[in-house]
Amino acid sequence: MNKRLAIVAALAAFLLVAIIGSLLVPIQHPGPKSVTSAIIAECVIGIMRHELAHGITAAEELGSTNESSAINEVVAGWLRGDAWVSNSLRFSSNSPPLLVDGWGKPLNFVQRSHADDRYSAALLAMTNSVLIWSCGSNLSNEYGRGDDIMFDTNATIRAQTLGLGGGSDIVNGK
Repeated sequence: MNKRLAIVAALAAFLLVAIIGSLLVPIQHPGPKSVTSAIIAECVIGIMRHELAHGITAAEELGSTNESSAINEVVAGWLRGDAWVSNSLRFSSNSPPLLVDGWGKPLNFVQRSHADDRYSAALLAMTNSVLIWSCGSNLSNEYGRGDDIMFDTNATIRAQTLGLGGGSDIVNGK
C-alpha cells in the first residue's frame, strides 16, 4: 500500500511540476511576417480554386479592373464565400472588407497583364494571373522589392518537383 501511495505521490508531483512549467513557458505565436506569408499563400490557392470552380481566369473575371484595392475587394469577396478557406485569412473591418497582412495593412494586388517595369523582377517572374504582395514591416509599397513579401508559386513547384517540400517558399524581392 505504501508503495502505491509513493507512486501516486510521485506521479502527482510530476504532473504538478509539468503543469506549473507549462504555465511559465510563453506560448510562441507566429510573427507578422509568417502570418503574412500564410495569408498570401492561401490567397493564391483560393484564387486558383475560384478559377477552377468557375471555369474562368481571375483576369477574365476582373476585366479591366486594375486598382489594387478594387481587386482586393473582389478577391476578398471570393474567398469569404469559400468554405475551404481556413481562418488564417484576415479581413479589415472596412465595409466592404479587404484582405490584410500580418500588420493589418491591405494586401497589394495587380493583374499580371497590367504589371509594368515599376514591379520587381521577382514579382514579374510569377505566373499567376493576379500578383499579390505585402508591403512588409516597413509598411511601404516597394512593388516587390525591399522587405515586401510575396508567395512564389514557381519556387514551390520547383522545390516540390525536386522533392524538397516547398510549402512555405517565400521570396523577398530585391
